[in-house]
Amino acid sequence: MKTTVGEIAKMVSGELLRGDASQLLRNFAALDQADASCVSFYGNPKYREALRSTRAGLVLLADAEAEAPEAGALVKVANPVLAFDQVIRAFGTLPPAFEPGIAEGAYVHPEADCDPAQVSVAPNATIQGGAKIGRGTRIGPGAVVGEGVVIGEDCQIAANVTICHGSVLGNRVILHPGVVIGADGFGFELVNGRHCKIEQLGIVRIEDDVINP
Repeated sequence: MKTTVGEIAKMVSGELLRGDASQLLRNFAALDQADASCVSFYGNPKYREALRSTRAGLVLLADAEAEAPEAGALVKVANPVLAFDQVIRAFGTLPPAFEPGIAEGAYVHPEADCDPAQVSVAPNATIQGGAKIGRGTRIGPGAVVGEGVVIGEDCQIAANVTICHGSVLGNRVILHPGVVIGADGFGFELVNGRHCKIEQLGIVRIEDDVINP
């Protein structure tokens, strides 16, 4: 990243309240971790103390009256969180572009609904019979999608995730590496002095826009 305060203000449609528009910025960070080369943001009153002591070169904020050190530039925006997200997307490391297809070494059951032209399945992933994978969804390496699982569109299923049979995921769900969805619980009942397992036969349903439940 190499940009200026003025360029950031223009990018996020912000108003430069104070500071040098030509000041060079090279990074981004949280208020309490930023230095003079960093863009940061103030989007929640609970971080008021962090704002007062920050060393950030530029802070994006919505409240022009907020107390901030004189040394840094301030840019007023409608929504600091979304404005900072614009900066991250412009200068951060983005995930690789979506490329549909079934990688060599992946297993997709013949009775699974998984269109290679619309879904990305990484090496060593397994998709079992009756599973249905929505358009634009990525299945990461080593992930297991169980029988009858339904996954919506534009989901990101990371490496080594296990989604047990019958589970239903909505659209734009993100599961981080190693997550297990729908695993059997630890239900037992004491009967005649013995612990008897209580079968857990329901399913897990995750609605749209959920991250790593």
